[in-house]
Amino acid sequence: HGTFDWCREPLVVELGGTLSDDERLAMRRSFEHGRAAAAAAAGGATATAALTPWVCSRFDPHALLLITPPVTAARWLQSQARRALKFWQGRMLAPAPVAGGGGGAGGVGWAGLFSVDASVFDVLLQLTPRRAAAAEGPRGGAKKETKKAQRRAAIEEKAAASFVARLREQLSPVCLVFYDEGSRRCALKWRPAAFLPQSHSALTRALPQTVLPLAGGCGGGEAPAGEQGAALCVPNVLCLTSLVASLGEGLVESMQLA
Repeated sequence: HGTFDWCREPLVVELGGTLSDDERLAMRRSFEHGRAAAAAAAGGATATAALTPWVCSRFDPHALLLITPPVTAARWLQSQARRALKFWQGRMLAPAPVAGGGGGAGGVGWAGLFSVDASVFDVLLQLTPRRAAAAEGPRGGAKKETKKAQRRAAIEEKAAASFVARLREQLSPVCLVFYDEGSRRCALKWRPAAFLPQSHSALTRALPQTVLPLAGGCGGGEAPAGEQGAALCVPNVLCLTSLVASLGEGLVESMQLA
């Protein structure tokens, strides 16, 4: 919800009857304790920890069962909700339309309410458009062409789904992958925390990295004991976009970088 205070309030959902005051108080305490623990684990980054939605109920009083979106996705969803609410208010408060002129609360200009602000994404991919299915006809030849077109469409949809699945599998440590099947548009949103310098690990080995030697490890004096040859890594965006392009070869019609 665009106006809900996710930073300071838990979203309590009443399932199976009305909650008592004691139950609500216990959920509130669990929320505050969980927020404090998350902030401590993040090194005191209370603002970042508080952005993650906290949804609880009688069956899940500690918000452990429901999977909530990560911080980046939660922030984007909240901005989209606020934008949609502002648009709706503007349309409802607009002057009454002139007969036959459209607009206003009863007009036709509601498409903006369901549009997505693509400016928040870092990479936009437009997949090849679907092929138009052949119209069915009374003759057997036309029916065969229709079946072939349907098979081709099914293969194309399967290929697109496989492409998106591979992106999510290979790039999940560094970005979120969104896909709209209707428009065949795919969008990537980098995870800011993934681009902070970090030590080389099994997670970072699967992706192209830029190596940053530690001070003293490259001719600038002696490195501290036990850290000779140590280095930090950050994901290489150029190589990552090249990887996306290679995975989408034959499927991606255009790629736009923010």
